[in-house]
Amino acid sequence: MKLKTGTSGSTVVAGTPWYEQAGALGLGTVGLGALSLLAGLGVLGLAMLGPIWPVFDIAAHLGLHAAGAVFGGILAIFLVWCGWPIRAVLALPAIAVATIALPSVIAIFSTLGVDDATTRPAQGTLRIVSLNTWHSNQDLDATVTFLEQVKADVVVLAEFGPEKRRVLRRLATSYPYQTGCSQVIYCGMQLLSRYPLKNTSFLSRHLRTGPPTVLATLGPELGGLQIIGVHLMRPIDSYLGNYREVQQIAGLAREANILGPVVVAGDFNLTGWSSNWRTFRNRSGLMHMDRFLPSWPAAPSGLPQLAIDHVFASQGITFERVRLGPAVGSDHRPLVVDIRLPDRKR
Repeated sequence: MKLKTGTSGSTVVAGTPWYEQAGALGLGTVGLGALSLLAGLGVLGLAMLGPIWPVFDIAAHLGLHAAGAVFGGILAIFLVWCGWPIRAVLALPAIAVATIALPSVIAIFSTLGVDDATTRPAQGTLRIVSLNTWHSNQDLDATVTFLEQVKADVVVLAEFGPEKRRVLRRLATSYPYQTGCSQVIYCGMQLLSRYPLKNTSFLSRHLRTGPPTVLATLGPELGGLQIIGVHLMRPIDSYLGNYREVQQIAGLAREANILGPVVVAGDFNLTGWSSNWRTFRNRSGLMHMDRFLPSWPAAPSGLPQLAIDHVFASQGITFERVRLGPAVGSDHRPLVVDIRLPDRKR
């Protein structure tokens, strides 16, 4: 009979099954690892069923976190099986913290610096800012200061209700052209521009014309670019409602795309893992900005987790730069996108 020293210093018989060597600590960790693994696989499995029934699309928001849970569970079980229960005990919380911290780290490294925020975009590009200003925003001064400094050409604002209209006069110097439905309850969309706007209109869920949406067209000097700002319903509030709104705005964008270049920006309440997100991209025929930046929740935790703010554009429009702005009192980080319009001569 051969003896060997275990990882905890105890003496065990060689050839003893791993589950006997692991002890109570190791077996408990295996149990937690198995739960983590099953929970992660369950969320990913539900997310994959999103195309079949929209209710499962809600799980897609946690796709990145579910992948972390799967990895952590497998790692913990593997370490216990190898005879390292102490390392396994440390692995699960370490992976959990890393999974939560990773989106926030991405958001931090994608945040606009002070120099960037006060510098005009490169010549020939158009800067678009999309921001859900949040109904509970208690620091409108920070929001206004950022919008004045960011040197945007077009700003799309959501959750911009009647109580925020008082700041429009403060922004009039930077953005003299303004339109939207901020005066309409349950609409709260506002569009600000340095350039004249025409063909302005809006949709309102309250008026049963559609999800909160603001529409406008820029002048011929910008190729008649059409801007559509949106704020779609949260799937957790109504998964079928979100699905219907995705279909409606995708159809609207597709029709606009026939007339000329179009940009759709706003709070989609959908991550890139989502079936409804893919439905919008495919049915609208537009290109995504090709970066997924966690923008929510920026408050009160300050640890953004979900990339639910997006910009889409017509073929031929180039995304030169995509960044997040700093915290501005909202529960969303601003999305700052520099685009280059196609050469009108071609």
